[in-house]
Amino acid sequence: MSTPDEYTAMVLKMARPWRDPRTGTYYCRKKIHESLRPFMGGGWEYKRSLQTKDPKEALSRFPQALAEANAVFELARKAKEGAVQLNARDAQQLAARWFADERQRLEQSGEWQRWLVIGRGAAGEEADSLSMHMDDDKQRQQLLENLVLPAVADMLKTQGQAMPTAKTQLHEQLVQVFTTHALDLSEWALRNWAAAGRYVPAPVIAPYAPTTVEIHAVEASKPSVRAMQRKPGEAVDILTANPAEVFLRDVLEDWAKHGKAGRQSYPVKTVRKYEASVQRYETLTDNPPMSSIDRLTGTAFKRALLALEGDNQLTPITVRDTLVNVGTLLNYYSAQTGRLGDGLWRNLSNRLVEESHEDVRDEWTEEELTKLFSLPVWRSYALPTAKNAGADAAYWVPLLGLYTGARITELCQLRIDDFSEKEGYWMLRLAVTDEAQSLKAAASWREIPLPAELLELGLLQYRADIQAMGQEWLFPAVNKSAQNNAGGGVSSWFSKMKIAEGFRKEVVFHSLRGTLNTQLARKGIPLEMRCKFIGQKPEGGVNVTHYTKLKAKDLIPTAEAVSFAFLNLPKVYTKPKWSA
Repeated sequence: MSTPDEYTAMVLKMARPWRDPRTGTYYCRKKIHESLRPFMGGGWEYKRSLQTKDPKEALSRFPQALAEANAVFELARKAKEGAVQLNARDAQQLAARWFADERQRLEQSGEWQRWLVIGRGAAGEEADSLSMHMDDDKQRQQLLENLVLPAVADMLKTQGQAMPTAKTQLHEQLVQVFTTHALDLSEWALRNWAAAGRYVPAPVIAPYAPTTVEIHAVEASKPSVRAMQRKPGEAVDILTANPAEVFLRDVLEDWAKHGKAGRQSYPVKTVRKYEASVQRYETLTDNPPMSSIDRLTGTAFKRALLALEGDNQLTPITVRDTLVNVGTLLNYYSAQTGRLGDGLWRNLSNRLVEESHEDVRDEWTEEELTKLFSLPVWRSYALPTAKNAGADAAYWVPLLGLYTGARITELCQLRIDDFSEKEGYWMLRLAVTDEAQSLKAAASWREIPLPAELLELGLLQYRADIQAMGQEWLFPAVNKSAQNNAGGGVSSWFSKMKIAEGFRKEVVFHSLRGTLNTQLARKGIPLEMRCKFIGQKPEGGVNVTHYTKLKAKDLIPTAEAVSFAFLNLPKVYTKPKWSA
């Protein structure tokens, strides 16, 4: 009978690295039996690169690669046999434990820069969080290979689990949640790096709870008290599953997976906001299944949110948004299945913000606008060097925001063909004509005349110059994708610049929208005209009736009323700073 060492040698002798004839790269390959394919991503073959074209190097790397392959196959066999496997909640729990450990190490060492991208700027050393560099495919892959996957592997070892096969549901869940926590950790490190020793609270994470594997280990020794529960690792189809087996996180995953009507998926930023709301719900309730959720569940959750104190205390706006987000998921489940009353938590968040007497956003005063647009960006076209500023977008987007009242994402995603000349007026179209564009609501779709003062600064000349460079997007330096709203980078740059220049926290980019609306109101422009111009639906009565019938040419008097002559803006644009 062969010894273990002899058996290993025999296996290695029979199995050898495979060389791809097209590239010359060597691989570890194994055929997947049809019974295991559903547990290994559905493919017929397991293949992993040895990352070398040298046959000797491939032979030296092959034993380790084969051992990893065997572990993956063993994991699939266990799943097939119904053995205990991790699920989506376990992925969240393991990521939270890893986050807590890393946070503790950072707090003890103070080495925040380990989680930051450090560079040099005109003012000295500068730092960015990892999320500011995720537009680059290479950097995303480096984050995955150098940080996320090793962290996942280490935490799986604590559960006696091997890394699941790539492209399987569990693998994708682990990668997603660990990546999210890694980016949150980097954002927190950035705030600490800039806080000069002041305390910065860490992001909310899932509280410590036993994993499916740990629960099974305890329950296996106590079969008499084993409770009815979902099978470990079992995916839930919310359309067919018993409501007693469906939890809010299951609804979140289904909602995020199937996305918004007319687009592939929600922006990552949106999904992360909903994930944060679900985490708060799981922390502050006993996380009842859909069959047990009622109005009282929402009322108790609202009171628990408002009762948080100290570092965990939430603003009324955050409480409201959390309730709205969870309510949206409940409405989604109701719409999909008909098993919950529609609007179960309707009006639960009413008056939260009004009762706080807090006005988080304020309008820009003339003095503040004068100070802002007196900066070198607008006086000499001295564009910032930060990548997220979007090159020429740093000059034009705030001006467009002031003169049109448009949202920052609406502006950053503009195409060359969104401009047109009609009856002697230049029009700006705000619509979705590309999969990388998105608008907040139906009222956001509009076409408006461009104010004369804005055109005098050279906007059309800039458009023509960018078009001559073969570009379809007005701001080619701004990242645009279906997964990330276009305005995120420029918004981050604008916020940092505003803080550095000493402006009030109550005035933000979105405040330009309110500033324009107020100016137009003071000039006697009717409500429905103002709302149509800035892309906001007025509430109630005849205003809505008139609003729906307004055409672009009806807004010409509104555009002619837009003026910020007190700024004395010079025309400083000559040619784009962006280059391919």
